[in-house]
Amino acid sequence: MKKINYSVALMFILCAFFGAVSCKKEVATPDYKALLQANKWRLTSLVVGGNEAFATTAKCGQDDLRIYNADGTVTEDEGATKCVSSDPQQDKIGTWSISADGKIITYKDSFGDTYAQTVVELTASAFKISYTDLGVTWVETYVK
Repeated sequence: MKKINYSVALMFILCAFFGAVSCKKEVATPDYKALLQANKWRLTSLVVGGNEAFATTAKCGQDDLRIYNADGTVTEDEGATKCVSSDPQQDKIGTWSISADGKIITYKDSFGDTYAQTVVELTASAFKISYTDLGVTWVETYVK
């Protein structure tokens, strides 16, 4: 009968264990900036103080699009139906940035006011933000 070399067997077991543990797949962090820039976003839900308010917005504004440009500007597109026919089709309304972890989007409007909003959801097809203004919570949901 052959003698078992315990130190070799122990080393083999430890290498197999640590090799298996260290081979976990790393989850890639999404490129949040690229996700926002990849689409023209259309508002589909507007919840104000817990109440759905999208249906109360003007019909001509329900097809408007929000565009996050690579140069850091935000453009509003009037969509197919303009509320005022003489308005430009597109208007740059300010600038934007998103935190590295994708949790906060910051806007600076054309008047110089800055707003930080919480990103609730950001995927290739949906974008949802939440913020509080004058003590009222707003939740906006966009789709591509």
